Amino acid sequence: MNILITGGSGFIGSRLIQALLSKGHSITNLTTQENCTRTSRVRNIYWNAHERICNLDVNELFDGVIHLAGYSVSNKWSKKNKELMVSSRLESTAFLSELIQNMEIKPNWFIGASAVGYYADSASWLTEDSEKGNGFLAELTDKWEKAAQPILDLGIRLSHIRIGIVLSNVDGALKKMYPLFKYRIGSVIGSGEQYMSWIHINDLVRQFIFIAEHEEIRGKINGTAPMPVNNREFSKTFATVL
Repeated sequence: MNILITGGSGFIGSRLIQALLSKGHSITNLTTQENCTRTSRVRNIYWNAHERICNLDVNELFDGVIHLAGYSVSNKWSKKNKELMVSSRLESTAFLSELIQNMEIKPNWFIGASAVGYYADSASWLTEDSEKGNGFLAELTDKWEKAAQPILDLGIRLSHIRIGIVLSNVDGALKKMYPLFKYRIGSVIGSGEQYMSWIHINDLVRQFIFIAEHEEIRGKINGTAPMPVNNREFSKTFATVL
């Protein structure tokens, strides 16, 4: 397949691109780096969603689109950063929707990143049909998903993966936690009873590809492992491993 992707240089995107290439797919990466040249296997094209600039040829045929772009919510939640978290997601999704609307031949599918931060705090099992929570992250993910409505209106198969805490030995949540636990000062946060819905990066990457390859899958999907753990169990396990 010929796949258009945003956020391809990020933690998830870079791993996903490598997996897609290994399966023989062709990748076009929309990047905010103006001088980013084509690599031997990935074509990089400059875009700026805020200024509505993109060098993509809308007459090109893409089988599908994977949208990962967005300022990381793992950054400090200052007023300025929260504004970036919102604008980077909503502006990029709106602009990407416009680009797709202008394509003569529309892609068959669109997979957008989202987050389990959509849900309310609960010790009960939650599904993709559970009610939205309150607070910044819940509102952000709700607006992020709704921004893709124009794509659904075009009749394109639309899916959103509500991603949990992504684990990897080289990046993601563990990279930030590792120094504290390595030097034996990592600990349970608060009561430790709060649940952590997690997923390994390899499983998340396979999930994106599985959804892309199966046309019957659409709508909201939870990108988490089957068995969440609370913070106490997670912290104890991580400390034991180290």
